[in-house]
Amino acid sequence: MNHHCRAGRASLRTLRQSIRCTKPSWGRSPIPYYPFSSSPVSKHPTHSYHNHRKLSTASHPGPSSKSNTEHDFFEHTMDRWVYNELKQRELRSVKFNVAALKEIATQAIGAKSCTRLTKIAEGSHNKIFHLTFDNDKEVIARILCPILGPSMISQVIASEVATMDYCRSKFKLKIPRVLAWSRTVEDREAIGTDYIIMEKVDGVTLHSRNHSLIEELDTPLIDDLVDIELSFKTVPFSQIGSIYYKEDVSPELQERRLYADGVEDDEFSERFRIGPVLDRVFWHGGRDAIAADRGPFQDFPSYLIALAKLEKAWWTRSRRDTSRTSPKDIALALELFDKIIAAAPHLSAKTPELNEVVFWHSDLHTANIMISSTGPAHVTGIIDWQNLSTGPYFSKACLADAMIYRGDLVEAEPILWIPCLLERYEELSPERQKDAKAQLFLGHRLGRYESRVYAADPLRRDAMFQNGRVQALLGKIPLSLQYGGLIQLRSTLRDIHEYWKDYSEKIPCPFEVDESDPERLSDEFWAVIEYERAFEAMCRRLLALPDGSIEGGNFVERMEQVRKEAEAWDDKLGPFPFREGGPLITI
Repeated sequence: MNHHCRAGRASLRTLRQSIRCTKPSWGRSPIPYYPFSSSPVSKHPTHSYHNHRKLSTASHPGPSSKSNTEHDFFEHTMDRWVYNELKQRELRSVKFNVAALKEIATQAIGAKSCTRLTKIAEGSHNKIFHLTFDNDKEVIARILCPILGPSMISQVIASEVATMDYCRSKFKLKIPRVLAWSRTVEDREAIGTDYIIMEKVDGVTLHSRNHSLIEELDTPLIDDLVDIELSFKTVPFSQIGSIYYKEDVSPELQERRLYADGVEDDEFSERFRIGPVLDRVFWHGGRDAIAADRGPFQDFPSYLIALAKLEKAWWTRSRRDTSRTSPKDIALALELFDKIIAAAPHLSAKTPELNEVVFWHSDLHTANIMISSTGPAHVTGIIDWQNLSTGPYFSKACLADAMIYRGDLVEAEPILWIPCLLERYEELSPERQKDAKAQLFLGHRLGRYESRVYAADPLRRDAMFQNGRVQALLGKIPLSLQYGGLIQLRSTLRDIHEYWKDYSEKIPCPFEVDESDPERLSDEFWAVIEYERAFEAMCRRLLALPDGSIEGGNFVERMEQVRKEAEAWDDKLGPFPFREGGPLITI
């Protein structure tokens, strides 16, 4: 293929990636698609609190329950992993005082006793419990897993509670009210870990109805989502960071204003403050143990420079673990992050409105959105507000993840084209043709949602086009340790260098790129793309997530499938992804 043609395709792909999600994201990893007619997820059309695909029947009806039931509460019981399973389970294991949790919830809801405690969902970062009481009331309790970073869990809880309170009060959004949480050391010691107890939201997750909503039923969903997102745009904040109650930040930060200069104070100005940023990119994979500047930041260059310095510190420390990184990779990583630091002062948006610091819910996926259980799909609640932050509009204002099409039988990308069936549609089996038509509807839903978004908020489209490369850069940083991650990060920096006049016409690009062998660099980039495609196809066949987690079925049989995939894997693509001892995908 002509090199320039390949480079053009690379630039187009970068734009598509930035459009899919403009937050600093780890969503670039392949996501498996479950056919509509056979999705293992669809067997559980009930509640899911926080990015979870599955529910549990493990319960704790009373003091007489067996101890192994409590063990199920503490351990991750809803998935298996096809590689590094012991480590994955360790990152999600958390012990707590079950009786104390029930007692605190009972007091919070004004009941005399808790009649049942059930684990209803769990995922990478949380375990979710449903509690019922003798007064017929119900609550949801969330216990955080150590994978979040043991040193930051209390901070995450404090910010999430404050963020929910602020957004419910300021934006009048449908958010469950927090009834109790581990605010003090005494609260944490009572249960043995951090927790949140909140109201139970009416309805079901969008995930459980997503494939059955016809246009007449999902139009209210689209309208509600657009209205929610528009509310975020109404308030410019003073700094880049996460929202906290005023008393939960340092005295120095308490003296700073909540809102940007020129914005009048309101009833919330004294209750809330911006504190250290809790974007997971600053804390994942052991980064919580590294002393670093985590803000709050006055502007985007300061944020990006701090992030790049943290990555440099992490890669420097990784010299001690040769099983995860090589000297060549470390050298390349340090070089790339030095380039990011040099370029950062020039990478803000040229349009002033795009640099306004706003809060945004950048994780609106189908398990976080509660909708009516029947009839028109009105949003009844948004249930996960963890690790969110403020940031410049161009880096935060993304399309809702729940609306992004991720099937495999339809060509559909945001902005770029009208959804259509694949050319090989007629060759598909009748069952897969049915799946394809259902996927086509989801592709058209994306188009209808986009039309509403851009009509109501034209600046969102500007953010995606004007700063697509910077958005892509933010998305590549947390993936640098994955296979080919540094090559993709290098490619994005080369794009920024090539189009530097988009960022500064007066100052030359502050870093150089290797032009000695562009064909080799292009080949390396496209080799990574082929690896990703092969990885994604394998995940679809195995019905596995990129971290190797699988749900349902006979585990021995599933492992036999993995063994066959490993035998058939083309080593020329790169190392087999699900290899024992390989890098964990934990973010």
